[in-house]
Amino acid sequence: MLLLIVLACSHSPSAGARDSTPTDVGETGTGDPDDTGETGVVAWVDMSDYFPVVDGARLYRVPSGRVYLKQVLETWDERLSLAPDTPGATHYVLHDYLAAVRDLDGVVTAGSDDAEDALYYADTWHLRNDPDGAVSEVADSFALTGDDGSPAVCTIPCLGRVAVYDDQVIGHGRPGGHTVGEDPYTQDNIQMWVASDGVTEPTFDPAFRAWSSVQVVETLHSYTPAYGNGGDGFGADAAPTWNDVVVVVFGHGATYPGLVEPLCDNQPAATPHIPGYSSFWQLLYLAPDVGWIQIDNLYYEPLCDGTLTGDPAAWTAYLDTFTTCENPAPEVVVNTCEEVGYPPGWVGSYTSTRQYLCATGRYTEWEREDTCHAP
Repeated sequence: MLLLIVLACSHSPSAGARDSTPTDVGETGTGDPDDTGETGVVAWVDMSDYFPVVDGARLYRVPSGRVYLKQVLETWDERLSLAPDTPGATHYVLHDYLAAVRDLDGVVTAGSDDAEDALYYADTWHLRNDPDGAVSEVADSFALTGDDGSPAVCTIPCLGRVAVYDDQVIGHGRPGGHTVGEDPYTQDNIQMWVASDGVTEPTFDPAFRAWSSVQVVETLHSYTPAYGNGGDGFGADAAPTWNDVVVVVFGHGATYPGLVEPLCDNQPAATPHIPGYSSFWQLLYLAPDVGWIQIDNLYYEPLCDGTLTGDPAAWTAYLDTFTTCENPAPEVVVNTCEEVGYPPGWVGSYTSTRQYLCATGRYTEWEREDTCHAP
């Protein structure tokens, strides 16, 4: 996600006046706003409730039915050694798979916009849920690139360029929680530690910087997206109704060496360009224990387009399916030296504990003990 997003939340839409009657929220869905009551007090929002730590996958489609995004979630703690931490935090990862991988100029470099049968690994978010309700993105990793600069096609996540954020991190939830009508929670000038090969330890590079902002603009007792899948397939008027939905304006962006800064002649006033950065803005609808149920891409600077300037049907994605699975217990595996690549005749053994990850069908291993040696 590092190279995709930026938001100036000071220009975010206000929650405005609300009552307890169903409210028309446009062609994208219908919601029932929370009644703030005479005191105007809104319940505290724990954002970690909306970033579930599970093993599974979420699939999103645009109204035409074309696949927009598949997000694979894994509870396995794949934190990088430099990733920021807090006591009692839970670390996990989320992998993005796209039907089309674009470069920073919006050019498709893998797959196609019409791809229905192949999804390409794009990136991995290394996430941290804190005990106080904040959610932070502490690092990102991206696919290795080929000699021609195009992303490698990975059937499972493959570690390539890595960006580890400094202490500020990229915030998806305000420390201590949110209230409707709050000021935006903004992180500016986030420094990064970067590795380009997926092997060496990341090092500080002042040329890489990011920023993010998040603001809860509304809470909804219930919300029914215009599109979805209630069990009989994806389509219009087919979505289930979700309860306790939060509506968030979120953005994030980055600057880095070689960035071709997008300068659009149709930049909306609500999403002003941040000089030196490549940015995008989103309006997100999140349901507890599920996450995103609807993604409105308000404006995507690399393509100078979004729901604010173009066809909303092309820039709004809806949850199709959310499936979960359960990992089996870890297993201890003992290999001969030759089985793990040592020369014939070497003695000893190679022992590791490995975990099968049901969400991606791969194994990860740790606690390795290597006693192999020449006779």
